[in-house]
Amino acid sequence: MKSMVRDVMTSRVVAVRSDASFKEMVAKMRESRISAFPVVDGYGRVIGVVSEVDAARLMRDRRFKRLPVVNATGHLIGIISRTDVLGVFLRPDKDILREVTDAVIPASGAQGPTRFTVTVTGGIITVGGRPENDRAGHELAEAIRRVEGVVAVFDQLRYAGEAPR
Repeated sequence: MKSMVRDVMTSRVVAVRSDASFKEMVAKMRESRISAFPVVDGYGRVIGVVSEVDAARLMRDRRFKRLPVVNATGHLIGIISRTDVLGVFLRPDKDILREVTDAVIPASGAQGPTRFTVTVTGGIITVGGRPENDRAGHELAEAIRRVEGVVAVFDQLRYAGEAPR
């Protein structure tokens, strides 16, 4: 399961043109019940984001809460918020474990699921065992980190030259 931005974004976006006045922007925010929106040029290309707090600060040291999504020509096609992005971390541990043991480990070329131990708790994976070599172990840990929903990986693999734990 790999979520793409298009899978979690909001596609019906309220935007404002770059020539809109401050009053028009505030009115649009209130009428649409939103706290921010993308700013587009006369061709519909995103040129910025404006938020209700911009009248007071410049997006509080540029820590944006949402970003516009544009296509290859720069036209607005959606918006994605931190909430949308964080949703991938709600993936159940059992689904993460299944993907790691049934897909990631076999694809890494590691020899069989009994060679490694994998546990998942709250999206945090602990992987143990002895890879064929250091490179294979590091590549396996990196592949596990890329699994959707993984918060962190505790690498408990035993590498060449290490004493057993």
